[in-house]
Amino acid sequence: MKRYCVRLYFGVSIALFALWGTVLQAQETEQCYLPSPALQFEKVSNGDNEFGLQTKPIFDHLISPGKPTFSTSQHVIGADKIFFDQENNVIRGEGNSRILSEGLQIDADSVTFQVDQDHFTARDLEFSLYEHDENDPSIWYMRARGQAKQFETQQEILRLEDIDFTLCPEGNDDVMMSSSEVTLDPHSRQGIARNPKIRFKNIPIMQLPYLRFPIGSDRLSGFLYPKFGSSEKRGTSIEVPYYFNLAPNQDATLTATYHSKRGAQLYTEYRYLGQYSDLMLLGEYMPRDERYINRDQRYAGEITGKLHDGGSLYSSFDIGWVSDDKYLYDYEGDFSVRDPDFLEQNVSLSYANHGMLVSAGVHKFLNSQPGFTSADEPYNREPWISVDHVFPVARNSAIATSIVSDKFRKKGRPSARRVHGQTVLSTRIANSYFETNLEVGGEILKYRLDQPAGNQTATMDAESTFASLDGKLFFERYSTNDSGDRWTLIPRLKILSSDDVEQSNHPNFDTTLMRLDTYERLFQDGPYIGGDRVRDADQISVGISAHYDNLTNSSLEGSIGMGRVFYPGGHTLSVTDSGDQSSQDNSSQDELRKSDIYFETGVNFHETEFGYHALVSTETNKISSSTMRLIHSFSEKSDLTSIFRHQRNDESQWGNELNFELDSGWLLGFQFIRSFQPNELESARILLNYQSCCTRVGVNLERERQLNGSYDNSIGLVFDITPQY
Repeated sequence: MKRYCVRLYFGVSIALFALWGTVLQAQETEQCYLPSPALQFEKVSNGDNEFGLQTKPIFDHLISPGKPTFSTSQHVIGADKIFFDQENNVIRGEGNSRILSEGLQIDADSVTFQVDQDHFTARDLEFSLYEHDENDPSIWYMRARGQAKQFETQQEILRLEDIDFTLCPEGNDDVMMSSSEVTLDPHSRQGIARNPKIRFKNIPIMQLPYLRFPIGSDRLSGFLYPKFGSSEKRGTSIEVPYYFNLAPNQDATLTATYHSKRGAQLYTEYRYLGQYSDLMLLGEYMPRDERYINRDQRYAGEITGKLHDGGSLYSSFDIGWVSDDKYLYDYEGDFSVRDPDFLEQNVSLSYANHGMLVSAGVHKFLNSQPGFTSADEPYNREPWISVDHVFPVARNSAIATSIVSDKFRKKGRPSARRVHGQTVLSTRIANSYFETNLEVGGEILKYRLDQPAGNQTATMDAESTFASLDGKLFFERYSTNDSGDRWTLIPRLKILSSDDVEQSNHPNFDTTLMRLDTYERLFQDGPYIGGDRVRDADQISVGISAHYDNLTNSSLEGSIGMGRVFYPGGHTLSVTDSGDQSSQDNSSQDELRKSDIYFETGVNFHETEFGYHALVSTETNKISSSTMRLIHSFSEKSDLTSIFRHQRNDESQWGNELNFELDSGWLLGFQFIRSFQPNELESARILLNYQSCCTRVGVNLERERQLNGSYDNSIGLVFDITPQY
C-alpha cells in the first residue's frame, strides 16, 4: 500500500509581510507520523465515580480503569480524585488529571471545569493535538505536542500561556517553538502564536512578534521558505515563493526570483484537480535578461492536464513553449518541460469501448537547444489518427487490428501522409512446461509525398504477410534438501517468416534501427523501431536464460541470458542510425545476416544488486557495447550506485553516486560522471543535508560541463523547517 508524506510549510507575519502561511505538497514516501492506537473509552454505568450524563466522546481514548471520570458531550475528565462544587457548579480533578476531546489530550496535576460556561482550566500541563485519518476515522495522528504553564478553553477556543511546543512527532525535537501565548481554533483549524521564538537543534534561529499556522495538514496562503543559490552562469539567486490556497481542489504558487547576473524572473504554478479533470499550468517570465541578446525579454510555459467524461471519452495534453532555443540551456533545472534536444507538444482525444480504441491528436517538437538546425528536428505529426480493435475469437486467441494515419510536417521540408495498418491473429498455448505464441497476419503501408525524391514517386506502398512462432521451454530443478533453492532453464526460439519487400527508397519520418540492449528485444520482429517499414525478411531469434531463486528466502536471486538474431536470406537495411551502428556485424555494409551476440547477467544478494549486459561481435571478438550497474545499500539512507557504459565508438562514461548517513541524521553525498572520449569530467556534485520528519537543511555544490566546453560551478542552500505529514 502506498503511503504519503505531506509537507506543511508555516511562516510568519512581520513588518513587510501581512501573512506567512502554509503549503501542502504530496510526495510518495514513508509516513513520517505513525498513527496513534485507536483505543476505546471505557464506558461505565451510573455510579459513585460518575457525574452527569455519560455520552460517548467523538475522540475515544483510554482512561485507566478504576479512575473516577466525568463526561460531557465533547469532553472526558479522568483523575485520581474528582470533586463537585455544587454551589459554584464547578468540577475539579486532582492527581494525574486528564482531559480528552476530539483531537486533544491534556495531562496536568489538576484541572477545573466550569459546567455552566463549558470552561476548562489547567496549570503546569502537557498537551497533544491529534488529527484523524481522512479515510479511516478510527486512526489518529499526533500533529503537535508540548508543555504550557496555563491552559483554558472558552467556547471551544483553546488558549495556552508560556508554551513550548513542536509539530514534530514524538522522539524528534529538531524544531521547537516557545511563545508567551498560543490560541487554537478547532473550527478554522488554525493557531496563532504571540512573540514566538523558533529553535533548531536547540539553537535560536528566529524570533517574531506573530505567527499563524494550521492545525494538522490544513493549508494556508502565505510566503514559503526562500531559496538561495549561486552559479557562475546566473550569479547569486534568491527565490521568494508565495502560496495561494484557492480552494480544496486548487492552489497556486507565485515565485519571485532574482539572478544577480541576469535580472528578475517570475515563476508561477497553478494546479487544479476536479472530478473529471486534472490541470497544471507553469510559466516563467523575465522582462529583461542582462546577458542575452539585446537584453530581450525571455519566457517559458507549459500546460498539462487530463480530461474525461467519467466513461469512455478522455483526452490529455502537454503543451510547452520557450521564447528562444537557448532558454533551457541558460535555465536548465528551473523549468519542468525540458528535454536534452526538443520540447514536445502533445494533444490527444481518445474513445474506448467494446474492445475498440479510437484516438486522434497532434505531436509537435520545438527546438530547445542551440546548435540544432531545422533539418535536425524530428517531423511533427499534425495530425495523427489511430484505430485499434481486439476481437476475442476463442480462449487465448484474438484478432487485433491497428490502423494509424499520420500527416508529417517540418519547417523547410515537404510534408507527407502515411497510413500503416496491420491485422494479426494470435493464439497462446501455455502450461508449466512450455509456452507457445503463434501469430499470422498482414500489414500494409501507403505514402503520399508532396515532393518525392529522385528514387521516389508521389504515391508509394508496401504490403507484407507474415507468420511467427515463439516458443519457450521451462526446465525446473529444486534442491534435494529443504533449503528452497530453485533453478530454472528457459531456452527460447522464435521463427518469423515474411515476404521479401524492397523498402530502400521509402522515406524515413520516425523510424530508427533498434538498439539491442535488452534480452526481450532479441525476439522483436525486424530491426526497426517506428512505422516507416513493414516486416520484410525472414528471421530466427534464439536465446537461452537461466534463473536462480529461493522459495523460502528471497535474499539471493540471479539470472543469466544470451542470444542472437539470424536473417537466413539476409536483411537489406534501409534505415541507418547515425548514433550507433555497433549492433551490426558489418556496419559498413547494408546486408545484415546476424546480429551481435547479446549477453546479460544479474544478481541480487541481500542489499546488493548487480547487472551487466553487453554485445559481443564474433567477427572481431570484441565487445561492441556494454553497460554495468552496481547498487549496494548500506542502510535505509546509505547506498552506492556505480554505472559504466562502453560504446565501440569510444563514447564511454563512468559514473558513481555515494550517499551515506552520518550521526544525528546528517547525509553526505557524492556524485560524478566522467566521459573517456573526450577524457573530461561531465558533472560532479557534493551535498550535505540533514533531513527528518520536521526539517531539511543543507548545502549542495555542483560542477557541470556546458555545451561550449566550459564549466558552470554552483552552490545551493536548503533550509526548510517543515513538518512532513
